[in-house]
Amino acid sequence: MSHVPVVIGGKLGTDGLRNAGCTRRLLNAGFDAVFDNGDLGAFELFLNRHRTAAA
Repeated sequence: MSHVPVVIGGKLGTDGLRNAGCTRRLLNAGFDAVFDNGDLGAFELFLNRHRTAAA
């Protein structure tokens, strides 16, 4: 268990717009992935990639 992925998602702002700067800052802060509101497909892809890597 040398690396446990840390992700964040949901409503990441208050204006309803995607904010690339916010995403970049969260990634630079150490998150492995940032999933904006409603990006379930990308989250599932991330989970499947890590599930396969852990097997």
